[in-house]
Amino acid sequence: MIKKSWMVNLEDGPHAVQLEQNLLGTSSYITLDGRRLEDVKITRSNMGDTDYEFMIGVHTGKVMARNNFWTYQFDLAVDEKSVSTGAAPKPHNILPRWSYFFFVACGILPIMFISIFTALLGFGGLLGCAYVARDESKPEKTRIIICAVITGLAWIIFIGLVAGISALAG
Repeated sequence: MIKKSWMVNLEDGPHAVQLEQNLLGTSSYITLDGRRLEDVKITRSNMGDTDYEFMIGVHTGKVMARNNFWTYQFDLAVDEKSVSTGAAPKPHNILPRWSYFFFVACGILPIMFISIFTALLGFGGLLGCAYVARDESKPEKTRIIICAVITGLAWIIFIGLVAGISALAG
């Protein structure tokens, strides 16, 4: 279970906000000042990002869980300002449509030649492309090129594997 806590000072005094979430992000709840909240609006993206919206008195609170495929990053915003940075919260990071082409290209590798190696190769390529596709710090054209290189390398390794096995089988 992941637990993340914040203390927030508002005009009516300090408030303790806590998120408890299982490791997969499929079960979670928010507590405010030690009370479990039942009236929480939950919004999920297509890649595991989750927002939990609730009221802290007259203020809107939002706990944001962002999934980067390896870990979660958490933040709390009050009235659309992050309590850690003071900036507007980071929105859901949704995969661009062009990335699905690369997912299919990597995903069919294990289907064409069933083995643990091709499964790891295809899954690794898919995860690599998904990570790059979501990285908005790079221009879209750069992300497309990097995904093409990842997918191309996966296919070159796959073809080399098949050619090597064919040569050995002779």
